[in-house]
Amino acid sequence: MRKIGLILLLCLCALPVQADDSISGGDYTIKTAGRFKLGLGGDFGFGSKDVVLGTWAYENVANSPTKRIKMSFGDASGCNLLLGYGLTDNLDLDLGVGNKKSGMIGSLKGAEGDFKAYEASMALNFRFRPYERLHFKLGGGPVWYFDPKLRRKVEDHDFDGNAISGQANSRIVIDYKDAVGLRINSGMESFFNEDYSIDLSLCYQFVEYKYKKVKINGSSVWTDGTPYVPENLAWGDRLRKPDASGVILGLRVVRYF
Repeated sequence: MRKIGLILLLCLCALPVQADDSISGGDYTIKTAGRFKLGLGGDFGFGSKDVVLGTWAYENVANSPTKRIKMSFGDASGCNLLLGYGLTDNLDLDLGVGNKKSGMIGSLKGAEGDFKAYEASMALNFRFRPYERLHFKLGGGPVWYFDPKLRRKVEDHDFDGNAISGQANSRIVIDYKDAVGLRINSGMESFFNEDYSIDLSLCYQFVEYKYKKVKINGSSVWTDGTPYVPENLAWGDRLRKPDASGVILGLRVVRYF
């Protein structure tokens, strides 16, 4: 998904943008002040740090190969809805809502894992107009992540790939506290006409999640009532405060009203 998103955005950036005023009809002017806009598209995340979810080997197999599975919380991608308003022709207020999901880096038979969260963002973006139909933007603002959750499921397999019962089988869910981060935005917007445009964005976000609770096989406590903590898991210390900072590429189709 990340590679597809990057290739798509690079291809769109390479397209002609019809920036010449002669193409747009001479005195043709794009006005954004006092106008609402609605955008729909997606974001593609590229996290700066990875977290190890576990290292696996085949039981009772001499010199068994081991495999380490990782995840980057900043790799989360998803759909996004944009609602904005032109405060002036050179300043926009943009609000966004969406969902994010990232998967494991690499694959292992019997192991599944993902990270999910819902987001809301707000930003003030300055608009620069070197051409009538091509605008550049620079700004930033806060982003909120709600109900962040990591899921990992492991089903034990033998060397031939057959499912077997064993202590390695587990279902782990780690809930994190809602998080607030900061985004620094840049982008370009290419207009088809006065009402429709393609918006390409590139931003860097700073955000860190904090552990809330963990469940193992549906339970949040040991048999003696002691709560589970991330350190009860292999590599769990790195799951207590994962860093989800990284680059986000965005693509949206925008309608102005």
